[in-house]
This record gives sequence, structure tokens and C-alpha cells, in this order.
Amino acid sequence: MPIATRSIRRAVVGSDDEILTWFRNNSQTAYHPIGTCLRVPGPNAVVDDRLKVHGIEGLRIADASTFRPCLGQHQCAQHHGGREAADLLRGVG
Repeated sequence: MPIATRSIRRAVVGSDDEILTWFRNNSQTAYHPIGTCLRVPGPNAVVDDRLKVHGIEGLRIADASTFRPCLGQHQCAQHHGGREAADLLRGVG
């Protein structure tokens, strides 16, 4: 039995809250998450088209979390996103 499976079984002590707490404290990603901060028109968006976070004055998100989810290599898209954010901050874009 893999070590992670044994750890999870030991962590499962009963309530859903305890299980969720264990996962939050013991999990991580080895990938580059994208698309976690919705950037589309409408009330459900996290950021607007200028990367400004709705409801928080002076805060922008300038990383791959504002990209639409996609498959494949993301590094080139991340470089483009960084350049786009720089242009927005300089007032060029």
C-alpha cells in the first residue's frame, strides 16, 4: 500500500470537516494551475479585462490563474500573459 494511502487512512477520523482540513494541510500541486480566477465579462468574474480584482481596490492578478483553462504547454502563454500585464500596468495596453 502506498505511503499516501496509509497517511490518508490514518487521517480519516470521522467528520467531513476533519477530512477536508487534513487535505488542505497535506496536499499541494506539482503543476502550474491555470484558470482559477475567472476573467470573463459578467458578475461571476474574479478579475476584469484589466486584471483588476472585483471588490478589492488596487489589487490586480497577473499570472496564469486568469487564463482560460487549456491543455498542453503553458509556459509560452504565461510569458505572453506577463507581457500583457506589464503593458496594462504601463498604460500601453
